[in-house]
Amino acid sequence: VPANKITHGTTSVIEYYSTANNPLWQGPYQNLTVSEGRTSLTPIIPGSGSTAADLIVEKTFTVADNAVDNFIVTANSQLYKQTVSLKKKTTFSSFGGTGTVFKGSVSASGIDIGFSGNGLIQTESTVTAKDIIVNNGTGVWASSGAITAQNNITVSRNWTSSGSVTAAGAITANDWTAAGNVSLKGNLTAVQFNQTGGTLTFNSTAEQKLNFTGAGNKNIFNLTIYTGAKVKLLSPVTIVRNITNGGTFNADTYTVTL
Repeated sequence: VPANKITHGTTSVIEYYSTANNPLWQGPYQNLTVSEGRTSLTPIIPGSGSTAADLIVEKTFTVADNAVDNFIVTANSQLYKQTVSLKKKTTFSSFGGTGTVFKGSVSASGIDIGFSGNGLIQTESTVTAKDIIVNNGTGVWASSGAITAQNNITVSRNWTSSGSVTAAGAITANDWTAAGNVSLKGNLTAVQFNQTGGTLTFNSTAEQKLNFTGAGNKNIFNLTIYTGAKVKLLSPVTIVRNITNGGTFNADTYTVTL
């Protein structure tokens, strides 16, 4: 069927499966699912041979549990307007256009999710995953919905978060501006950290390390250390407003500016 003759009805689902990862229809899609051994998805501009197109999914996008682990979506840019559900480790890679934008929630409980390529990464609703990995590239990660990692968060590009960020493990970031609450049970390491609102909370009984490695911002808006928690400082910090310490705060020889 010629690409310009395909109409995808608003309630229908297009599903790609098998290990033959051939280039796909450009879309736009309504509901899109990948399954049964599929390892990748790349929409192609009709008539171009191999030039990746923009991927637009108007409703749901699903990576099924019988797709191959380490699934990758590659496109010029990607726009997901409603729910994204991931049952296998998935990486989203865009290299131009408007980057990768998620208007709805991203649900990957117990599953790793990755982002790579260039351009803006924008998550406007909740993101829930095991490990969240944002690889180096041009364009920031802008997260306005709540971010929840059941393990670690690793961000190798600039990050601006206006929603809450919660990690059951460690957070490692490059240049991070946070306007909301940040809570974690592991170490916090950032080249620069500028918290403009909310509270940074440490809540593990194991020792947690706080380390800002760069020469720029080291600003914590409010700091809370839960009862029984132990925090060891590995760099100078500035606490803009309040510190609430119910556990142990070991500043060692580093300066704490209040």
